Amino acid sequence: MNKQWVIKRSACLICTFSLLIGCGPQQDGVERYTEEGIEVVVNHLDPYSSGGVKQLVLEETLIIDTEKDTTAELGLTDISHMDVDSEGYVFIVNPSPTLRHIQC
Repeated sequence: MNKQWVIKRSACLICTFSLLIGCGPQQDGVERYTEEGIEVVVNHLDPYSSGGVKQLVLEETLIIDTEKDTTAELGLTDISHMDVDSEGYVFIVNPSPTLRHIQC
């Protein structure tokens, strides 16, 4: 009975120690620094430029309306996922079994 208690206690201590190490504070892999009191996250794909005031301009280039008849004729009636890559290409996942590719 004493031997079983030692084995159970050892197993509990090993599990607890493993959880503490695995769930403890981890080093963040994101490069950050503070500039004039503002936290800046470094984006290595598109470098941050710190000179001057920047203005954000949104321009509408593409509308995908699944309720329009012309869009439904193309087969885009149920969009389950959508993504845009760094070059601006739009990728749409449509669960219907059509094999068409639409390029805009």
